[in-house]
Amino acid sequence: MLTSKPKQLSNRRVARNVEPSTLGATLSLIEKIIPDIDLTELKNLKHVQNSYQEILDIAPSGIGKLDIGGRVKYANAAFHKIFGYTAGELIGREIIELAADKKEISKLKKLIGSAIKGQHLAMPFEIKTRTKDGRVIDVHIHWDYSRDITGQINGFFGAVRDITQQKCAEQKIHRQILKQKELKKQVLEVSEYEKQLIGQELHDSIGQQLAGIGLMANVLKKNLEKLSSQHAKDAAHIASIASDTLRQARAIAHGMHLINLDFGSLEAALTQLCNNCQYLFGIECSLDCPTNVKPVDPQITTHLYRIAQEAITNAVKHGKAQHVKISVIGGKRKGVLSVENDGEDFQEDKRTGMGLRLIAHRVEMINGSFDVRKNNNGGTVLTSVFPTR
Repeated sequence: MLTSKPKQLSNRRVARNVEPSTLGATLSLIEKIIPDIDLTELKNLKHVQNSYQEILDIAPSGIGKLDIGGRVKYANAAFHKIFGYTAGELIGREIIELAADKKEISKLKKLIGSAIKGQHLAMPFEIKTRTKDGRVIDVHIHWDYSRDITGQINGFFGAVRDITQQKCAEQKIHRQILKQKELKKQVLEVSEYEKQLIGQELHDSIGQQLAGIGLMANVLKKNLEKLSSQHAKDAAHIASIASDTLRQARAIAHGMHLINLDFGSLEAALTQLCNNCQYLFGIECSLDCPTNVKPVDPQITTHLYRIAQEAITNAVKHGKAQHVKISVIGGKRKGVLSVENDGEDFQEDKRTGMGLRLIAHRVEMINGSFDVRKNNNGGTVLTSVFPTR
């Protein structure tokens, strides 16, 4: 009977003849992998080797020992189970045989080689492996050096955990996030299209009618003046209101219908925004934007325009700003849009407002980031990072 299970006996001998320094390191590793376990008493037991073997046998994580050449010297039951082998089958085999493909073999060789050469272990890592029946699984490995009684490195101890289901769940969540992101993108595109239509209608239809009302009021004014009617001033007032309303309608229409964006010019678009805001809100708006700053996608220009537009609207309506400065800094891979104002200081409890949520959605669509905070000189500054390549 003793010779019928040579590998299992060999396996047990390895565990019972582990040097004290190696044993302590392994117990420390187990405590890292299984936070809820307390091995304080075990470390102080007189016959620690036997208890050590029992702990390894029942450990939920796969625990194994490799020699300096990467061959399996010990593997507990969980280790064998993860890869679909019976107890003892993996003893003496090279660990790289478990790698899923050439790419993973190369990765594992590089990690082990680097650890041996530089005596530096990589952080816990993930790798694709292949089970005995050919399935590819993802595993997480937490490892440490194994040393002899003199302190010399003689191999590695490691804990292996099957994270295949976790990876599948993460991939599913990632696909859902991408799907949600695509839906948000479509919603914004539809919203942008509707704005374009409303802006065009406001300019072409309502704008023309307002212009007509203004002309008719002027004609009425002249006719009433010929009759020396006291209502001539009323007609002139109507004509003035119609003219002002027409200018405002055209400014709003230009804000909705981004004419200059057809050329993909961020500078032209932001110049148009400054002009519109100065007229609509009666504020001073300046722009510092190099002509060579070009977002990677024309749609990004649209989003940046809307982000700056929303920032200015918030600054005027909620912050009572009188001066706004738009700045753009371009880089090889990323650019930065900033909108500063001299209004009221930004309040942290306003981060959940609708305006900032809209900005957050647009920033997400361009794979960028943004921040809004109190400016050093008072007022508020919003910055948004966007890709230029």
